[in-house]
Amino acid sequence: MKIKLLLALCATVCAVIFSGCSSVSVAQKTDLNNQALVPAGTSIAHLNAQNSGFYLFSLPLITGGTDEEGTTVFGQDTVSVSKTGNLLTKTSQNLGATKSMDMASQYSCMGFIFYVRNVNMSANAVK
Repeated sequence: MKIKLLLALCATVCAVIFSGCSSVSVAQKTDLNNQALVPAGTSIAHLNAQNSGFYLFSLPLITGGTDEEGTTVFGQDTVSVSKTGNLLTKTSQNLGATKSMDMASQYSCMGFIFYVRNVNMSANAVK
C-alpha cells in the first residue's frame, strides 16, 4: 500500500514539474531550402509555439510563461490562443519580421479534476 502511494506521489510530482512549459521552435529560411513561405514579401522563418499547463478544475497551478520562452509561472492562466499568439508574434518581431502570416492554432484539454491544457500555434515570419 505504501509503495503504491509513493508511486502515485512521484507520478504527481513529475506531472507538475513537466507540465508548465512554453517553447518556440524556429525553422530559418536556410533550413527550408531557401523556399518562399508566402507569395509576397521576404520569408524569414517558420515558427511553432507550444504552451502547456497543469490546472485543478479551472484554476491554473503551473503554466508556461508567455512573456519569455522557456519560463514557467504559477497561478496565471497563460495557456490560451491569445497568450501563445503573443509569444509567437513577439518571437517573429525579434527575428525582424513585420508580419506573421498563415497562422494556425490547436487547443487541447484533457483530464477530469486535474487538467492538462495545451496550445500549439504556427506561423510564417515575413518581412
